[in-house]
Amino acid sequence: MLSLNYLTFGLRSVWFHATNVALHAAATVLFTRVCLTIAGLRQNFAILAGVLFAVHPIHTEAVTGIVGRADVLACIFFLISLLVYHGRSHQPDMNSIWLSIVLGGLSMLAKETGITVFLLNVAYDTYRNWPALKRTMQDMRWSEETHQFGRRVSRVLLSMGVLLAVRLALLQGSLPRFSQQDNPTAFHPNLYVRLLTFCYLAAFNWWLLLCPSTLSHDWQMGSIPLVTTLSDPRNLLTFIAFGAALLFVFRGLMDFLYAKRYRMAGKLC
Repeated sequence: MLSLNYLTFGLRSVWFHATNVALHAAATVLFTRVCLTIAGLRQNFAILAGVLFAVHPIHTEAVTGIVGRADVLACIFFLISLLVYHGRSHQPDMNSIWLSIVLGGLSMLAKETGITVFLLNVAYDTYRNWPALKRTMQDMRWSEETHQFGRRVSRVLLSMGVLLAVRLALLQGSLPRFSQQDNPTAFHPNLYVRLLTFCYLAAFNWWLLLCPSTLSHDWQMGSIPLVTTLSDPRNLLTFIAFGAALLFVFRGLMDFLYAKRYRMAGKLC
């Protein structure tokens, strides 16, 4: 993509930034579409979600930084993969499944985290087909609907495994190597400190989605001090964030058990 920019406009920086803005606009449209067709939000709430996505300060680094284009491209392919898999019908055909897999692979090639779209597709497919799966477990007999579900999921998970293997092969069988400057928490000798800090980092990033008051173009070095003791007040944020996440998971499991057929995101509205 950067090469195409260079071949078309040369080294004029304005066109690199303009392309990033255009890609972010495309991602915003796709996100709004996902809110409508998959999350099941009403139109006014879906548009509001799209506007918040478009102007959220946490996207500043990815959109304004040229190297951030990888994140934007991964987001675009991620959202299209979701729409192709779930957006057309309750039982997508195999052409849609394979196209969704290809798009998931492109998302992974843009940014490694894009591979999580495979897990999300399987999780949401399971959610939508839970009543049929529950009947199958109760009757101990597979229906045509559950057979189709099994074929879809097996193809998705197998493809994800192949892509992971290819990715590791490209890295010559080793995981990416980071320096202490890139990730000081991972290099701390105390497991207790690493655990507290990594949990806080997850909570901190969740907080940035709600209140992006502290942003940085580079989170390396000691930009976020390590959490070394339980008395550190930042542990309170960790506790609240993980507590809220557990409550949300519990609510989702209750929906599974009682097979309530309204959309997960729709409950927030």
